[in-house]
Amino acid sequence: MSPERRTSTPFTLFPIGESALKDGTIWLQKNTHSPDMLDTERNKLKNRDPAMYLYTFNMGFLRRLVQFDDSTSTENAYWNGAFYMLNTLESQYESLWKEQPAPSQDIMRTHFFNLVDVESNHGALLACSPEIFENKPFRDMMSDFMDGYKTENFDALAKNFAINSQSNVNKVFEENPELERYLTRGSLQQTHGPALGLVYGAFDIYELFRIYEDGKLWEKKLEIETR
Repeated sequence: MSPERRTSTPFTLFPIGESALKDGTIWLQKNTHSPDMLDTERNKLKNRDPAMYLYTFNMGFLRRLVQFDDSTSTENAYWNGAFYMLNTLESQYESLWKEQPAPSQDIMRTHFFNLVDVESNHGALLACSPEIFENKPFRDMMSDFMDGYKTENFDALAKNFAINSQSNVNKVFEENPELERYLTRGSLQQTHGPALGLVYGAFDIYELFRIYEDGKLWEKKLEIETR
């Protein structure tokens, strides 16, 4: 990476810089331009980072049921969006001279709970999955949740999930307008789409790192001595 590029990058993770967005695009076009190559990258992620693989697998599967009309092509686009964001953020962290962190299981669960809006679902989540708030890996939590599939409570939660997802994506795009352009109006939606899958794959990864960085910011603030 050139010194000029490093100097021109703001010292914040978000909004994501133009150079990182380009790097993510180049990576995706080079590494997942066929179904076989996408499968290869999924297997690489599974071996390299099982927790991230299982998070992406479970969120993509849930979105396939709730938002993607059970479409394989949209679910594949979801994976493309997830890989796009992982590599875009890797470039952004590198430009800030930071090592890309590994979001914890707690952060994964927090993202999911944010989308089903625990405070306003009036106990529907607990009724759907009585053990969901136990301290367990994300994959096990999602397995418990999916046990309620096709029940009245699940349907209500799925509706909440879809509405909150759309609202939160809009907020991300308001803060990162160039990201919206790359995912919905650039070449990726033609070669790696549908855009619906690309957007939500990128969003689910983005949110993990946003929650992580927000947490680190609060830790720093709380360490400041008050007078």
